[in-house]
Formats: sequence, structure tokens, C-alpha cells
Amino acid sequence: MKTRSFLLLTIRRRSYERVLGQLPRISGPALVLGASPTAKRPQSYEPGWFVVTINGSQVVGESLGIGMPDLTIMRDGITLPSPHSDAVWTALKGRKTKHLASNIASQRDSGLGARLPEYDYSADKVTEVNRHVRGAVIAEMLGQYQVSITNRESLSNGFFAALLAARLGANPVIMAGFSFSRTGLYFDPTKHFNREHLSGDAMACEAIVKRGLPIYTEDEDFARESGLKLWPLRQA
Repeated sequence: MKTRSFLLLTIRRRSYERVLGQLPRISGPALVLGASPTAKRPQSYEPGWFVVTINGSQVVGESLGIGMPDLTIMRDGITLPSPHSDAVWTALKGRKTKHLASNIASQRDSGLGARLPEYDYSADKVTEVNRHVRGAVIAEMLGQYQVSITNRESLSNGFFAALLAARLGANPVIMAGFSFSRTGLYFDPTKHFNREHLSGDAMACEAIVKRGLPIYTEDEDFARESGLKLWPLRQA
């Protein structure tokens, strides 16, 4: 039994390292851009920063004068019809990302790369990130295995993107376009999508600060809500 468990852990570790090895290394600052209606371009942002978008937040970046993302994180189930998925694909029509990381929660989510033409969207490279790899990134960065069958206690893709950016070498990671109090999407103000991961994201913020991870925000309202430190760091 111990041998079987050891082999399983070894296989999953190799899978973890293989998937992370397919993703781009980041050297220097990274902007992780969400799709909150309050999204603003950070004053510290400069061209040349590594840009990470989540689902449809690429169009938020365009409206803020930020170009094609270096990495886009797609939620699991993004090809299943829903108001959220429909809004994302409508927003992304005719656009492209350099690298797409597709979250895979079940077999139904696999093969997104081959289906991108259906949505008039493209990527130079696609990497599938299954739930084991996603959970391992969270556990490694936060020091806690924060995966739950309830959305409120699990981690949002926005915070997963910030953790992944830090894991890939970014420093600092600046989160923009996030809110714990505002619902809806920047690119679709007519619909009100509730924040489903508030408890999980709040727990992640506590761990980020406690562990001293280089993840910050320039948004004073979001810093107040989340407890994340403001960037640039204030001198004591």
C-alpha cells in the first residue's frame, strides 16, 4: 500500500512539473487583470510587464491601453453554455492570446485548444491544467490545500492566476480589476454575476500576507477588502 501511494505521488509530482514546465517563465513584474466593473490601469504598470488575464478580462486590458496578454487563464466548463461563458466568448471574439492555460476539472473540459476556432479566438500555445495540478499550485504557494466542492470555499481563477504568476517567477504580482463587493463584469455591465468564491479568496489573502508572497494591489478599496498590501510598498 505504501509503495502504491509513493508511486501515485511520484507520478503526480512528475505531471505537476511537466505542466508547469510548459508554461512561460516570468522574470520581473506581472499584472494579473480581473474583470471587475471597477478595473483601473495601475499607475506603476509599464509596457514590458508580463500580463495575465482571466477568462474575458483581455478586453478590459484593451480598454485600459494594455496589449495582448502573455497568459490567459480559462475557467473549467468554459465551453458549456451559460450566461458567464456566453459573455466571455462574445467579449473575446476575434482576439488572441500568446499562451492559454485551460483549467480541466473533468474530461468534458479537455481539448479546448482544438475548439477555439468555434469562438473566433486563438492562442499561440495551449496548456491544460488539471485539478490536481491546480490544487498542487495552491497548496505549494499558500501552504494549505484549498480545494472544496463548494464554490464559496474554493479559490477563484483570479487568485489562482496570481498564485501561478508568482510560482512562475513574477515579482511583484499586481492584481487589478478585482473586488469583493462589486458584482458584474467590466465588459458586460447588463448582467450581474455574483462573486462565488468570497470565503476561499479571503482565506487565500490571509495566507498570502502571512507567507509574504509578492502579491499586491494598487486599488485602495480592494486592499481594504482583501487585506492585501498596497503597491508600491510604503516605507515604515
